Amino acid sequence: MLSAPENWVGLIGDIHSQHELLEQVLHWFDQCNIHHIWAVGDIADGEGDLDYCIQLLQQANVKAVKGNHDRWLLTHQYRHLAHAHFIGQLHQQTIDYLDQLPTQRCFERLGKSWLLCHGTPHDDETGLTLSRRQRQAVYYRHPWRAYGTICGHTHGAQLQRDCYGLVVNPGTLRSRRYPAGIMRLNLVDSYAERWIFSAQGLQFAWRQFFG
Repeated sequence: MLSAPENWVGLIGDIHSQHELLEQVLHWFDQCNIHHIWAVGDIADGEGDLDYCIQLLQQANVKAVKGNHDRWLLTHQYRHLAHAHFIGQLHQQTIDYLDQLPTQRCFERLGKSWLLCHGTPHDDETGLTLSRRQRQAVYYRHPWRAYGTICGHTHGAQLQRDCYGLVVNPGTLRSRRYPAGIMRLNLVDSYAERWIFSAQGLQFAWRQFFG
C-alpha cells in the first residue's frame, strides 16, 4: 500500500511513440494512486502510434516538455531517421499539442523546487550523463537553481548529485541500448524507484535514496 498520493511523482522518460507501453505505464500509475506524472519529452519518432500517445498523455493530465525529436518533427528536420514521423501523417490535435509544449517546467512540491526538461534546461540535445567536468562546464555557462532536475535524452536511467543538485533520468520506453522502464519518486521519504518492463509487466529494479 503506497503512502498518500501527494507524496509521489511518476516519471516517464523518452516515449518515442511506444503507445502500448505508455498505456501500461499510465494504468500502473493509476493503480498505484499516483496522479502527478511528469514526462521528459521526445514523444515523437518511433514505431508506435504518436496520435494515440498524445491522447493518452492528455487524458492522464501528464505534464510534459518538448524534446529534440518533437522539435525536429515540427521543423521538418532529420526526417530521414528510421521511424520518423511526418506532420502530414498526424492529426492536427497532435501537432498542436507538441507545438505548445514548453522546453522546461518548474514545480514546487512539498517545499522543494523541481525542474523538468529534456536534455539540460538550455539545450535539448545535451544530456546530463556527460563526464563530471563536462557537466560542470555546462552548468557554469548556464546555471540554474532547483533542488532536483528531471531530464531525459540519453535513455539511460540514473539518479545522482552534482554541481546542479539532484539529477534524475527515468530512462526510456523504447528498448534498445537500455531496458524500457519508468521511475517513481517518493518526495517525503526521499527515494526513487526504478521499474522495468518484462514479459510479466513492470518489475521492480532498484531503489535509491537521495535525501
